Amino acid sequence: MTDVNTKKSGSTTKVDTVTDDKGEKVATGGGVPVQQLAFLIGLVINFTILYTFPELDAESRDKLIRFPQNGDDLRLMHSVLEEYSESHFAHVALAYVSIYINF
Repeated sequence: MTDVNTKKSGSTTKVDTVTDDKGEKVATGGGVPVQQLAFLIGLVINFTILYTFPELDAESRDKLIRFPQNGDDLRLMHSVLEEYSESHFAHVALAYVSIYINF
């Protein structure tokens, strides 16, 4: 069993020291948790992938970047995305996998 010495400060509890069964101090780990660091690295990777995407032409950009009002608008958006993913499949697949893993 481990004993934890704590100090109350406001509504948070800070851990001072942790001792194991033998009475030896155990490292409590300070700094940034691994999960937060991994999340930030993932965000940087995702931003880099999305930032390096090839440009859309003006006509495709106009079809894609707007709020769809009806089914025809959705079909136009789908056709642009389908064409883009066919011509840049590796980049789109890499972005999809990267975002899926990170989130």
